[in-house]
Amino acid sequence: MTVVIWSVLVIITLYSLGFTISLWRDKKRLGSIAVFSLAAATVVCALVGVLK
Repeated sequence: MTVVIWSVLVIITLYSLGFTISLWRDKKRLGSIAVFSLAAATVVCALVGVLK
């Protein structure tokens, strides 16, 4: 089950980072920062809550 959790976490993080880069290129800086913050919070919550 841990492998599934890690796989989903990596996929979500890569997708979010790609979306962040596309927003940054479109000059939507505030949205880019918000998406990056949400992606970081997702990773931290997963590491603290599920994978401890």
